[in-house]
Amino acid sequence: MISEDRKYDGTAEISLLGAMMHNAEAVRDSFLSVRSDDWHPHPNATIATLMREMLAEDIAIEPGTVEGYARKQGLVPHRISPIYLLGLFERAGMPGSASFHAERIRGLGAARRLEGEAEYIMQRINSSFANGTAIDDASSHIAALRARLDDLEAANIDTIDKIGLTLGEVLALESHRQWIVPGLLAHMDRVILTAAEGGGKSTLMTQIAAALCGGIHPFTGLPLTECGLDAPPRVLVLDFENSELQLQSRCRMILPMVNECRANRGLPPVDLDNTDHVLFVNRPEGVDLAGKSADADLNWIESKLSRFNPGVLIMGPIYRMHAHESSNEEAARKVTVAIDRLRARYRFALLTEAHSAKATTTDGRRNMAPIGTSLWLRWPEFGLGLLRATDDPNKGPAEYVDVVRWRGEREKRLWPKALQRSAKLPWTPRDADYFAEERHFRETGEMPL
Repeated sequence: MISEDRKYDGTAEISLLGAMMHNAEAVRDSFLSVRSDDWHPHPNATIATLMREMLAEDIAIEPGTVEGYARKQGLVPHRISPIYLLGLFERAGMPGSASFHAERIRGLGAARRLEGEAEYIMQRINSSFANGTAIDDASSHIAALRARLDDLEAANIDTIDKIGLTLGEVLALESHRQWIVPGLLAHMDRVILTAAEGGGKSTLMTQIAAALCGGIHPFTGLPLTECGLDAPPRVLVLDFENSELQLQSRCRMILPMVNECRANRGLPPVDLDNTDHVLFVNRPEGVDLAGKSADADLNWIESKLSRFNPGVLIMGPIYRMHAHESSNEEAARKVTVAIDRLRARYRFALLTEAHSAKATTTDGRRNMAPIGTSLWLRWPEFGLGLLRATDDPNKGPAEYVDVVRWRGEREKRLWPKALQRSAKLPWTPRDADYFAEERHFRETGEMPL
C-alpha cells in the first residue's frame, strides 16, 4: 500500500503558497492553475482556498493578511496555525520556480484522480463478478471508464490552458483550415445528405469515398495534390443498410471512372489492395446508439476509428443508428452526443444520409429536410438535399438534381448547386460557375463571393 505522503509533494505546495505571500502578482497564474483538489487536504488546501478568495476580493496576500482573513472565518488557531503560516513565508520558493511547483502539484493531483477512477471501475467490475453479470456488463464498464477518463483529461487540460483568447489573439488567428478536400470539406465538419428513396444519395456517398481513395476531388476529378494536399485523406465507411454485394455493384460502376480521371493526369490505377486510404465495413442490421446495446455498439464503432484513424467517416444512414421512432428526439440526442464525443476525440469529418420528408414546400416541390425530429435540422454544419430538377426527364432515376440547402450553411463551402449524371463521375456539377469557383479557390485560397 502506497503511503499517502508519497501522493503529495509537501515541499512544492509550501514553496508555491509561500511564494504567493512574497509576490502574489508574479506567481498568480501558476497558483490559479492548481485545482482545489490538487492540494493536500489539510492545511494546504484550506490555505489555498483562502488565497483564491482573497484574490477575488482584491485583498493583498501576505502572512498577516492571510492570518487575519482566516481568523475572521474561525479557522485560526484550531485549523490553521499562525506558526504554520509564518513557516510558509519563510520557506517560500522563488517566483521563477512557481510554474515548476504548480506543474508538480497538478501532476500528482491528476494521478490521484486517476487512481480514484480506477478504484471506481474495479468496484463496478467486482460487483458484476459477484452478481454473475460480468460478461454482460463488460461493454458498459468500458464505456463508463472511457467517458470518465475523457472528463478527467478535459478537466486536467482546462486547469493548465489559458481561460480564453483576447480580442487581439482572435483577430490574429490564421484563417488556414485543416482541409480534407480544399474548399469543400474540413476536419470536424458534419454533413447530412438527404434525398427521396432511390434519389442517388448512396451513390454520391460511394462516389466521394472512391474518389478520395483514388486521391481525386469528388466533383472535379482533379488530383488532390493539385488542390493543395500532400496525400489523400483516410476514409472509413460504416454502412448500416446496404449489403456487401450492393456496395460491390456501386464500386464496379464508379472505380473505372476514378481510374480514368487519374489516367487523364498521368496517374496509375487505384491500388485495390491498399488499406491505407479507405476501408468499407458493412453492418446491414445497423446499430442502436440509444438503446440497451448502445455501449457495445459505440465501442464497436470506436474500435474501428481508433485502429484506422480516418480523416473522413461516412456512416449511416441516420435512421439505422437507433431503434426508436424517427420522431424520438431523446433517441436522436443520444446519437448526436455519442457521435460528437467521437468526433471531438478523432477529429474526423462526418458524412451521413437520411430520407427527406414526404411533405412539399410552398412551391409544390418535395421538402428536403430530414424526416423525423427537428434536432437533425440544427445539428450539422451542412444540410444538403438531392431534389429532382424541374427540367429532369422524369424517366426512372433522376438525371438532373438541384442540391438544396435545407440548413443555412455556417460557412461558405464549394458544394455544387446542381448535379447531373455523367460518364466522368456518376454525379458531376451542373451549375456553370462551379468549376470556375473551384479553380479560383485552388489558385488563390480564397472563397468566391
